[in-house]
Amino acid sequence: MVNNSFLTISDLNKLVKSTLEDCFYLKNIIVRGELQSFKKNAKTGHYFFKLVDKDASITSVIYSWLDYQNYETKFKDGDLVEVVGSITYYNKRGEISFSISSMKLCGDGEKLLKKKQLLEKLNNLGYFDEKHKQSITKFPKKIGIITSSSGAAIADITKNIFARTKMVELILFPCIVQGSEAKQSILEALKKASNHELDTIIIGRGGGSKEDLAAFDEEEIAIAVYNLKTPVISAVGHEIDKSVVDYIADKSVSTPTEAAILAVPNDEDLLEYIAQKSNELNIHLKHKINNYKNQIENYANFSFFKDYSSYFGNLKITLNNYENTLNNYWKTTRNLLVQEISKKELLLENLNPQNLLNNGYAIISDLKGNVIDSIKTLEDEKEIYIQLKDGKILFKGGK
Repeated sequence: MVNNSFLTISDLNKLVKSTLEDCFYLKNIIVRGELQSFKKNAKTGHYFFKLVDKDASITSVIYSWLDYQNYETKFKDGDLVEVVGSITYYNKRGEISFSISSMKLCGDGEKLLKKKQLLEKLNNLGYFDEKHKQSITKFPKKIGIITSSSGAAIADITKNIFARTKMVELILFPCIVQGSEAKQSILEALKKASNHELDTIIIGRGGGSKEDLAAFDEEEIAIAVYNLKTPVISAVGHEIDKSVVDYIADKSVSTPTEAAILAVPNDEDLLEYIAQKSNELNIHLKHKINNYKNQIENYANFSFFKDYSSYFGNLKITLNNYENTLNNYWKTTRNLLVQEISKKELLLENLNPQNLLNNGYAIISDLKGNVIDSIKTLEDEKEIYIQLKDGKILFKGGK
């Protein structure tokens, strides 16, 4: 106290600490809750996490010297636990935490239980049956991507697809992928994608905690993915705990990079495929021609045809000419096809927006990633993104 008029922050925090920690009712309390963000600190060995229910949460800690049960191998996010602990107060930051002395499992947490029930429901309805899975298009022309326009996922997918091939068009259907607005945003993106003629759809994000991935466990989103007529690759990015969308999708992978590799072949594979088909066709033609030759030779040996050897000789010459013609036609066709592929690669490279950025142009978009192409639209925006060749900046302005 100074002149009995006020407390310092330190005095106040000491008063709160002593009041809370000396309270009998806040010591050795038995509490039930769901584990969230359960993780062991690599340096201290302490466990820091939250205990939550549907209405509230509290920061909790288990100190390393109490880890005789090796909690790390026994508990995970989503577990419903019963703990014994006491309220503690940290003076410097003015924070309340729940210091736990023991913890045991009570069963699945509410969110995990809800997810398990949904998986069981959809499985019983046959949503996960392999007979409903579509094959991923081998040589897609248009790929739809449902993810955040500003996240790492879209950058990884775009980079890896264009590194493999230039012969594909990517269409982004931007959406919010976490938080309270994510569900509706993803549903709207799925609806837009369903109205486009696409060969493949990639949906997901670049990993995250269970809370971050919660939208991909929503029943409405899972059913919307199931109802898509286009093959879907899920790239939610959580290898240990698959989302409901991962089970519904035609193919699921752990990262956006894997999704890009699965979605498209590289140009070398395409040329190899053409060469392989060319070789198969040549073999097939030669086999056919040899069969015809053998048949003619057999007919020529018949006594009835002995006097017509000159006729068969001419026929052999004709067949040889046909063979040469077919071989020349195939070689020409294959060369034209390779030239056409090269032309399309050059055209796609010329249409690459990055080339425009390299020449001093810029792309202006709103905070949702929508491109602004009119000054009228620009006047309505207080904050915009300006994309230059070496990065994106946020410009804050106003009328």
